[in-house]
Amino acid sequence: MRIMFSFLIVGFLLAGTVTAGDVEIEPGQKYLMLSTTKTSTLQKELDQAAGQGFRIFMGGPTAETDMGVLMERTDAPGAYKYLLLATSKAGTMEKELNEAGAKGFKAIPSTITFKERMLGPAEMIIILERDPDETKCYEYKLFHATDKSVREKLMGELAEDYKIVGLAMTPFAGAQAIVEKESIKKAGGETAE
Repeated sequence: MRIMFSFLIVGFLLAGTVTAGDVEIEPGQKYLMLSTTKTSTLQKELDQAAGQGFRIFMGGPTAETDMGVLMERTDAPGAYKYLLLATSKAGTMEKELNEAGAKGFKAIPSTITFKERMLGPAEMIIILERDPDETKCYEYKLFHATDKSVREKLMGELAEDYKIVGLAMTPFAGAQAIVEKESIKKAGGETAE
């Protein structure tokens, strides 16, 4: 709770806040806070802000049905690309994470969260970033972390190849652990471990 409160205070003191529509950024603005209930709007605003030189500094839920990110200006307009994934099904999220990871997108741990919806089950949300200078690809696995056998697996065999990237928690779906493994892109776009 303290982290969330601190995130909101810092965001509002240091950043311009955008809640919908086109992102308006002042020429000397160093920080920008994006916040919305619609994931499609947030994806659009992330693209606009990244195009103007902003990079995600941190993110998280700002309310039960809202998601926010704090961005910081860089010296590289348009360099970083973002992909927002949102789904209520763990299998779909794992598939989409791996498709994005094969293209060089890496999960941003502070953006891994669940967002409650007005109708239907909560959605897991993860924002991924692609650094144009990075040559790595990523593989992901999701696990229901409240299961004892899964916790043992996370600490055992998976620990050799994968690292824990984040944990998303919701009162209804329990905890989902996200683990990541790096691989290097070969010429022609293939990956090598």
